[in-house]
Amino acid sequence: MATDTRDRVWPDIAIPPGKLLGEEIEARGMSQQELARRMGRPPQMINELIRGGKALTPETALGLELALGIPASFWTNSESSYRLARSRIEERERLEREAGEWLPRFPVAELVKRGLIPVTSHARPWEKARAVLQFLGFSQFDQWQAQWRTATAVGLRVTDATRASPGALAVWLREGELDGDAREAAPYDEARFREALAALRAFTASDPPVFSAEMRTRCAGAGVAVSFIREYPKANATGAARWLRRDKGHIQLNLRHKTADVLWFSFYHEAAHLLRGWFRDVRIDGPHGVERNAGEEDACDAFARDLLIPPTDWAAFITAENFAEASVRAFAKRQGIDPGIVAGRLQHEKRVPYNRLQNLKMRLRWVD
Repeated sequence: MATDTRDRVWPDIAIPPGKLLGEEIEARGMSQQELARRMGRPPQMINELIRGGKALTPETALGLELALGIPASFWTNSESSYRLARSRIEERERLEREAGEWLPRFPVAELVKRGLIPVTSHARPWEKARAVLQFLGFSQFDQWQAQWRTATAVGLRVTDATRASPGALAVWLREGELDGDAREAAPYDEARFREALAALRAFTASDPPVFSAEMRTRCAGAGVAVSFIREYPKANATGAARWLRRDKGHIQLNLRHKTADVLWFSFYHEAAHLLRGWFRDVRIDGPHGVERNAGEEDACDAFARDLLIPPTDWAAFITAENFAEASVRAFAKRQGIDPGIVAGRLQHEKRVPYNRLQNLKMRLRWVD
């Protein structure tokens, strides 16, 4: 969780410790030359220090402590505060110049609404820009963009990837990553994960609170954290998979299509990414796996399709060509799965129109 900075006062000016030193000796009626003699330093050095042209070193701080009776820590802290304040001002000026260019690429209002960035909707653009960078975990937008362009470590299920907003997709992935990091999981065990996937199939017809809890618990026991993260407009993603650590996998899902059959298909699709070992040992976010690895995506689709409904059973069902509602329900009951999964596959394969069997699909919604 990001640190709340809404009440923090950001400096408008940076006061060098030399200015404080000049005011102190003036108040004492002491000249720069006198201070130089007391410290055994060249008058030019004292002058440069007071004008802010020279950094105040720990050695000088100790000399001032002896000459003026003011603790060395006061001077070193003043120097440190000055350097930090100056860096903050420079950072703010840079963000003021850059925010208008890249900040609109991110769903800032939604991040504020979800409480994921520590600013209000009325914050200045540079404050929002800084908060977004902090959320993403980068110090500059160019650094984030360079990584995003070369990223291959997340398996994504994206609809119309060419129109997806990289900013929206990035914050959805980042929110999921943070959620996954926070969830406890046993060390990854492939055999246990496969057992969990097989056992979860029986929960496809359960109510959402039941199957979501089972999904998280059983996968965590096998070393895979599962996160349900509300979708962002234009992110166009329904699922993602990655390795958070060498021994901790992560599956991220949302309710973008609002039906349980799509959620379950996405879950098993992402599980296949982890089982096949793609992008292992790398922790970088990005959409380019979708663009470059169509073969991998097809293989994950096949895994999800065949685990939910075994190929031989499906072949026998479609050969009969009886896709009436009663027939679909009976087949789903024999399979021990939600009938909406059968309806969704029939629609996807264009064996029935999309307006048929819609009543068999379990509708999903977010509950705050």
